[in-house]
Amino acid sequence: MLLGLAADLPTVRRDADGNTHPTALAVLFDVPIGLPWHQAYEGLTRSVLEVVGLSATRSVVANQTREQAAAPFRLPFDVVTTLPDQNELTAGVRRMLGNLLPNEVEYAVRVRPAPSALLTPTDPGDVLVTSTLDLLRSLPAMRSPAVPRLIVADDSDGRGSGLIQPDALPAGISVITFQPRVAADRTNFVLALLREFTHDLPLHEATATAVASLRDTDDVPLAYSLYTSASGLDRLRLSTAFEQFQERTRDLQRYLSVGAFAGPAALEAGVRSSELVDRAAGLVREARNNFMRESSGLSEMARAEAARAVAEPDLRAMEAAARAILRQPDLVDDLAATQHRRVNIWISEDLTQPSPLRFDEINERTALARGQTYNLNVGIGLHTPTDLVDPGTPPVDPILPPTPAEGHVLDVAVFSDSARIDGPAAQKLRLGRIGPTDPVTFRVRMPHRQSSRIRVLISFRQHIVQAFTLYVKLGAIETYSLEEPALRAELEFSRQSQLRDLDAVPPRLLCVAANEDSSRSTHRLMFGSSGESLALTETLVTSVRKEFRAQLADAFDHRDSDGSVDAGSFDRVVKSLARVGRDRWGSLYDDPGASDTYVEMLDRVSNAEHGTVQVLRLDHHFAFPWSALYDWRLPDTVRDMKNATVCRGRNGSTTCDCGPTTGGVCVRGFWGIRLVIEELMSRREVDECVDTVQGGLGSPAVLSTVGVTGDAWADAMVKHLAAELGEAGFEDLTAETPLLPRMWETGRRPAVLVVVGHLTKTPKPDEPPGTRIYIRAAERWLDTEGLREARRKRAPSRWTQPQRPIVLLLGCDTGSSGLDEVFSFVNSLTASGAAAIVATEEKIDTSLAGSLAATMVPALGTVGVGEGLRDWRAQLMAEGNPLGLLFTCFGSAEAHVPALAATSAGKQLQEATS
Repeated sequence: MLLGLAADLPTVRRDADGNTHPTALAVLFDVPIGLPWHQAYEGLTRSVLEVVGLSATRSVVANQTREQAAAPFRLPFDVVTTLPDQNELTAGVRRMLGNLLPNEVEYAVRVRPAPSALLTPTDPGDVLVTSTLDLLRSLPAMRSPAVPRLIVADDSDGRGSGLIQPDALPAGISVITFQPRVAADRTNFVLALLREFTHDLPLHEATATAVASLRDTDDVPLAYSLYTSASGLDRLRLSTAFEQFQERTRDLQRYLSVGAFAGPAALEAGVRSSELVDRAAGLVREARNNFMRESSGLSEMARAEAARAVAEPDLRAMEAAARAILRQPDLVDDLAATQHRRVNIWISEDLTQPSPLRFDEINERTALARGQTYNLNVGIGLHTPTDLVDPGTPPVDPILPPTPAEGHVLDVAVFSDSARIDGPAAQKLRLGRIGPTDPVTFRVRMPHRQSSRIRVLISFRQHIVQAFTLYVKLGAIETYSLEEPALRAELEFSRQSQLRDLDAVPPRLLCVAANEDSSRSTHRLMFGSSGESLALTETLVTSVRKEFRAQLADAFDHRDSDGSVDAGSFDRVVKSLARVGRDRWGSLYDDPGASDTYVEMLDRVSNAEHGTVQVLRLDHHFAFPWSALYDWRLPDTVRDMKNATVCRGRNGSTTCDCGPTTGGVCVRGFWGIRLVIEELMSRREVDECVDTVQGGLGSPAVLSTVGVTGDAWADAMVKHLAAELGEAGFEDLTAETPLLPRMWETGRRPAVLVVVGHLTKTPKPDEPPGTRIYIRAAERWLDTEGLREARRKRAPSRWTQPQRPIVLLLGCDTGSSGLDEVFSFVNSLTASGAAAIVATEEKIDTSLAGSLAATMVPALGTVGVGEGLRDWRAQLMAEGNPLGLLFTCFGSAEAHVPALAATSAGKQLQEATS
């Protein structure tokens, strides 16, 4: 067992001179019950360790003491001594910290005398230097928790250490007894011990290293004994002090975040800059936890703390002026408008876990240790030296609505298919009107593999605002990568425009992000505000899609001549779809690890009469029939299901009275009939939440291109749109007119593009090899290569607001269609800047395409594309046709075209007066 524990430790560690040493295993032993402790036990334990192969260079023996919780260690190292050599110790500390000014040394290491030889519990310090006999005399008066973290006891005569019983020591205390040969050894040992603490060594390694540095000419180390507990080993770690330093200096981090953008309002309010504060803030920002050098780490923190103390009066004056600004709304508005707060993500050591080796600084070059737990920190507007997010990442303020006085509350959720999130995977992040947030911290245990991928989703009212992926390289121990970054945070998705009108852009009922796991055999659904995730195997996703296709293909094959489905086939298909949809919804609901928040969230969706579910495809290939999920109760028995009458949801304009617990079969139980499903395609560049769309002044609002000839359904669609919208609102493209050049001419770009044509990937000698849709235009077909070339040749390559068109991509099946590749068209159109895209990744014909376009396009004057699609689906269901579930809305569900409402109103007025 001991050899196994030692094998899990890092093989070597480096000292201040760059030399490598074995990492030692701390072996704590208890005194046998009922027997007094004797130093012979130490020798016996050491002999056993030698026999199993753990030499003195690979292990340190310590006497087990009682555990006691203690406050985290913070600077300075407070050294209290009862011995007469305080001056020598003070001089040695100043030599060790020779790069600091005298007033700065006090913030790193402070040496002071004890009030008396008899120790008292008042102000015990961190390290007490005393004699063993004084320690024994003082033990009856020492009470936890008012005890030093460590006592260094000089046992020069060799009589005291044998009298110290581990169970007589106060809980939470550690003791080192040693026998110096000469007086200078005592001071040098304490100085060596302090130096090793500044290198962030745990107590047992710091002790062993300090002892080894004081060998005599015969190379015989000092005799010593160590008394400690498991927590006592880490009670004087400099990495803990660095975390406390960052907490204490957070106000200066705020100064850095806000002060640089204060603007004229701050000057008008009497806020003046301060060189003292500037210097202190700069030192805080530059401080690093580089534990292997006295010139950094400890010294940098001490220097920053000293500068902050000098700047304290100016800081208080600035706080008073800031409070005055907060009482003046106009000045607050000025400050808020000049902020550029972006997301910050960084990783730090988990100081609650014992660790034999903590790396100097976890930055982009640090490969993390397998199986180790780390803190993943997320904030907004902070200046952290190890931030992994690109400084050019879009800030969040332009995305969110104007910040109210009470601030915004965002949801931050962390997911991984390989790393384990210990504790809550979702937390609230409070963003005030001015200044940075306090960070939220997630504890992440790294897997035993070569790398890991972690997703960070930030959402606001169930809208996904930004999504990041953190790529992590792993090794046996923490290492520094010279060749390429070992930690990398990439922005996968970001909104751009502001979510100002939350009546027009309401909160989502649910936000889900879907990505492919690193194993590439499973997909993961990540529910943004709850932090819950669910893994779906590729096999399951494929089977669900096949079942969905099979059921709707059955309906497709039983259509009448007018395109409707006969009643018997409709009922059979809807019942089959409801059973499958209910099972898939049940797999979401019955997740064994689901929290109460997650279950309440799904219940809220089930009880909702309307609303929007937002799905972010981080994996563009993940096509899942969200519209076919069924979350209402079905009949309990097979007989009841067979005999149930399918409710079609509405009769004319009247909606049925069915609900989530009715127990029948109602089409409104399907998500796609009751709810808007908004699917977003992730993009590395920013994207806007589009509400209104307009076309160019030189184009009608709607442009269609129909690549099928002599088709009654397509011809009827064109005639209907022409009659509904008139010449000013509608144009059908001719075969001689190029489509793509027009789409990149701002003045001639339509607000809505309707594409109806056969979709195929069948190779033909005179056509491109990939998937394409035949259109009526000079190009003859539309493919992703053509879209890519159109973007490449024109600037700007991406359509911009407000002329970002809505595209109806209605590719009809020809038997060898490549429907699985429709996502490439959607991705290409999304990259081009389309506000929203309605498409299908399943089999349709021109009757469905024509019905959708003829019904939905005129409605876009008053409703968003998502609601227009949902309402058409619901109407189709009421008419006995389930095939509307085949269509998907990609992009902004609220995108609509006000000009269409004006066109319809003008046409009605013209008809009334003629």
